[in-house]
Amino acid sequence: MKTLLPINETEVNEAYQAFLRFNQDEELRRLADERLIAELDFNTSILYAKREGLAEGKAESILLTLTKRFKTVPKPLEEQVLAITDLARLEKLADFAFDCETLEEFGGVVK
Repeated sequence: MKTLLPINETEVNEAYQAFLRFNQDEELRRLADERLIAELDFNTSILYAKREGLAEGKAESILLTLTKRFKTVPKPLEEQVLAITDLARLEKLADFAFDCETLEEFGGVVK
């Protein structure tokens, strides 16, 4: 690292010295690790929430399609559709909501 740093530039040298002190301080390293873990946990939570929101939106879209086609959707079937979180499965069900002949046919696929 020393070969990359111009020796006469004090700000860079001070930063390098602070970097070395930081890496030698176990408490600072522990805090940095904790911060990184917290940041990763936060990002994972956001990703999970986005996926959950996408699944909920897709399920509601399916129910809207079924309601437009068949006028009403029984509460148990509605609850089953809303409980699905797998986006790939919801995509297939969305397509099938347009193609099925009856709600009973659709309900058989959901189970």
